[in-house]
Amino acid sequence: MIKLILADDHKLFREGVRSILESAKDIEIVDEVADGRALINSLRKHETDMIMLDISMPGISGIEACRIIRKEYPCLKILMLSMHGEESFVRSAIEAGANGYLPKEIDHSELIEAIHIIHQGGNYYSKDISYKLINSYLNKDKQQLTPREKEILVLVCDGLTNKEVADRLFISVRTVDCHKNNILQKLGLKSSVDLVKYALKNELISL
Repeated sequence: MIKLILADDHKLFREGVRSILESAKDIEIVDEVADGRALINSLRKHETDMIMLDISMPGISGIEACRIIRKEYPCLKILMLSMHGEESFVRSAIEAGANGYLPKEIDHSELIEAIHIIHQGGNYYSKDISYKLINSYLNKDKQQLTPREKEILVLVCDGLTNKEVADRLFISVRTVDCHKNNILQKLGLKSSVDLVKYALKNELISL
């Protein structure tokens, strides 16, 4: 069962999405919220696999909420559902850590397909969004590490175990594991030894 939290400030839209997703037997909406702050609070109360959120919301925007959530929940799947299809919004969403981006007028079947693909570890972007834009952006920045990832990389290269890294940064061991996997995937590496070689080559650490 895919557990999902829906964040959108339009109640009628949330009701429409709920109606669509109820047709999928393996998707469950565990909570609905109307803004980014409520979404962050909801994540601390509900066990969920994925969040679906709008960009334009009162208080904390969807983009800012995405940035905050990605730091605390690096393995959580995030799907942006927005009326904005401009390049700047798409880039901001990807940079913030979104795993997918869809326009609100998306077809019902494609929405469900996107949820399944993202839940399985993939990325999904609407066919209406330029594939050339997305691919060029991802190829350009796929090796760019976040500040947190760089911090963990340095600590791992200093010889700290995952538990020691977790204790140092006041995060869970599971979160450290997720960050390490993300780092290896971004850099195309396979082991901690490869991480040390990368860090030395890029002068993140010194002998």
